Amino acid sequence: MLAEVDNPYQPTVATTLRSAGATIVTTELAWVSASVALRSPGLSTVDALGLYYAKTFGRVLLAGDRKLRISAEALQVDVHGSLWLVEQFHASGIVASTELLRWLDEWPKLGRRLPPREIARLKSLLSGR
Repeated sequence: MLAEVDNPYQPTVATTLRSAGATIVTTELAWVSASVALRSPGLSTVDALGLYYAKTFGRVLLAGDRKLRISAEALQVDVHGSLWLVEQFHASGIVASTELLRWLDEWPKLGRRLPPREIARLKSLLSGR
C-alpha cells in the first residue's frame, strides 16, 4: 500500500502514515507461503499477502480493490479504503483539511476511481459546509 501512495503528486502521504503510527513491515518468507492459500481469481500474490498479514496479526487492511475487500470481509478482516483514511486523518487532526482536500483532488488524476457521492460528502465535511 505504501508504495502506491508514495509519489511526487502527494509527497506527504507516506510521511503522514508513518507519523500516525503506521508500521512498515518487512515481509517474511513464511508469510508468502502461507498466503498462497488465500489466493483466488482476481487476487494478486501481494493482495493475498496483505490479507494474510491482516488476518493473522489482527490488523486493519487498507484496500481499494473490490475483490480484496470482499475477500477480507469474508474472513472477517477489518478492511477500509483511502476515503476512510482521509476521515481518520481529519478526525484526529493529523492532516490539515486543506491538504486532505488536495489529496481528494489529486487521486483521480492518478487514476483512482472513487465514488463521486462519497467524495462530495468528504469535501463538504473538510470544507466545513
